[in-house]
Amino acid sequence: MLHGTEHETGGARQHDGLQVHLDQLDIPRPVIQYDVDDYTLAGMESATKLTEQIFKVAGIEMQEQVTGSGNKTYKGKKSYKGKKYTFWGSGHLIGTHIMGDDPHNSVVDSYQQTHDHENLFMAGCGSHPTSGTANPTLTMAALTFRTLDKILEKLKN
Repeated sequence: MLHGTEHETGGARQHDGLQVHLDQLDIPRPVIQYDVDDYTLAGMESATKLTEQIFKVAGIEMQEQVTGSGNKTYKGKKSYKGKKYTFWGSGHLIGTHIMGDDPHNSVVDSYQQTHDHENLFMAGCGSHPTSGTANPTLTMAALTFRTLDKILEKLKN
């Protein structure tokens, strides 16, 4: 629920000075603003230096930009120590509803059942606090099957 002063602005609404974007049903939708910090940029710098060294030894010419991938996700550019770095949104959104035993610092339990609502399960990668691999699909599938078993058990009771 939005609180505060709101007024219509043709397809979007102003809420306390911030623009709220609406979906096709006139329901506010999230607007995600993504940025990278210096720690992440330092990682990009290190990865780029290592890649350049490997490519040099292998006789591969370093390319500044990958083309033809058809990637339509968000692309950002950021400068760090005088060099520009490009980054893309990976599409692996994780950590949006952390799993844990304590309702004070987590949203769901190990069955991905919310602490606050007994009949609400949030299956998916959002319960991962971090990712050990670039593609969390198998972990997500395993957790989803585990969650499904718990839902079916609750329905039987």
